[in-house]
Amino acid sequence: MMQPENKLKFFTSEVRFLEKSKQKCEKTTYKNRYKHKLNMLWPGQTMLKIVGMFLLIGILFWLLKCRVSASAAFVLAGVVFAVLLLLVAIELHQDRVLNEIAMRENEEKYGE
Repeated sequence: MMQPENKLKFFTSEVRFLEKSKQKCEKTTYKNRYKHKLNMLWPGQTMLKIVGMFLLIGILFWLLKCRVSASAAFVLAGVVFAVLLLLVAIELHQDRVLNEIAMRENEEKYGE
């Protein structure tokens, strides 16, 4: 069984450890800001190809007088394009935040 003094030492050392870990977590750096960074170059190209295929399918159905199928293809093309725009907006936000952090770290490091 632990003596009261030992319990107090254990408790204070644990509190100090938790305070240090909180201090480490509070500072936002370039490396720890985002767990997953979005990169939309290759997926964006693929999604644009899918949008183009849906548009061609829609035009083909429109010329064949299948208006419901053409409308469905156009809607699918619009949905895929909207998702692409949303993902690009998220990537732009991440890039902007990471750029600001990198500039701040650069100023702290070099004092410019």
